[in-house]
Amino acid sequence: FISKRVPFLVDANYNHDKNGSDTEDKLLMDLSTFLVDTPFVRGCPQTTSTSDLRASIWEYYVEYHALMECPSVLMLVYEDFIGDEEVRKDNIRRLGNFMGVFDDDGVGNNNNNTDNNEELIDRIASMSTKPYMANHMSKFDEPYERAATLNRAADISQLAPGAKVALKTHTQTYNDRAVHFLEEQWRESMGVLGYKDYDSFCVAIRKRNEKLFGY
Repeated sequence: FISKRVPFLVDANYNHDKNGSDTEDKLLMDLSTFLVDTPFVRGCPQTTSTSDLRASIWEYYVEYHALMECPSVLMLVYEDFIGDEEVRKDNIRRLGNFMGVFDDDGVGNNNNNTDNNEELIDRIASMSTKPYMANHMSKFDEPYERAATLNRAADISQLAPGAKVALKTHTQTYNDRAVHFLEEQWRESMGVLGYKDYDSFCVAIRKRNEKLFGY
């Protein structure tokens, strides 16, 4: 979350070098507090006193599980797009096939040949890396102006333009309270569905995609 300079998380005006480039931001909230004490991860149930309903990340996971047998829904694992290049290309190919860009056998529609399809996949793979995205940050800005015009965000500062891609490894770690919170939430929501942890859920999604696409 540090990569997105939301005002209540970091002080973006803190510590700029003489050339105006950003150095280190001053944190206004540590990672564990953000996880446990704000609604962005844990969710916010609707009550009689508030209409700010926000699903938790685990509720989304449960819905993904429920859609495992739905062929009109494609699930992909985030980590598979930031690691091995061939794994990333396989997932781009699955996404293209799912959207109808390619036929199931990899031969493109509209008289595109396999070489052209592979060239497109290579191009997408090169343009979806973190370094590329970091060098073209403006293309990945949230729709700040549209949200402001339509009044679609209670706190518009959450959508303020800013860095979306973190190239540095985060130095923060979860404290014991946050670790217990994560383990407890997973056990109550996903453990009962047979998933020991996040990795086991990812394995199930990958096996599903291998079955759907044959690779």
